[in-house]
Amino acid sequence: MYYITKQRQQLRSRVHHPPIQSTIERERVRDELMNYLRMSDKCYDIVRMRPHAFQGFCDILRRDGGLQDTQRASVEEQVAKFLHIISHNVKNRTISFFFRRSGETVSRHFHRVLRSVIKLEDQFLLQPDGSQVPTEILHSSRFYPYFK
Repeated sequence: MYYITKQRQQLRSRVHHPPIQSTIERERVRDELMNYLRMSDKCYDIVRMRPHAFQGFCDILRRDGGLQDTQRASVEEQVAKFLHIISHNVKNRTISFFFRRSGETVSRHFHRVLRSVIKLEDQFLLQPDGSQVPTEILHSSRFYPYFK
């Protein structure tokens, strides 16, 4: 009985890693995808930004938003996933297929970038002070109560 219990504990404690070849293949696919994104005219179709603007946005998030590379994903990859999700209304499952990442990893990267963008709120968003209300809202009984 002791032997069976010990054997079960050993089986549970083993971590099953994917074969090295499949890991290398996934990294190659991600590298190709990111190079294609940086160098092609399709960058705008994928993330709704030109390559120069995309790189500038990544630099701002890195410098001012505190976004950092993870052990296996660059800031550019994380931002590309984030922008593709919000610009095309795509599910994590779809992104996980293209980037060869798990849904959990895609979700984690999405939220890291989102937190960095929220940190930039004061730098890029100016909240109205309420002194100027557009006439469409001012004369609307439907909308104006929210602007009093």
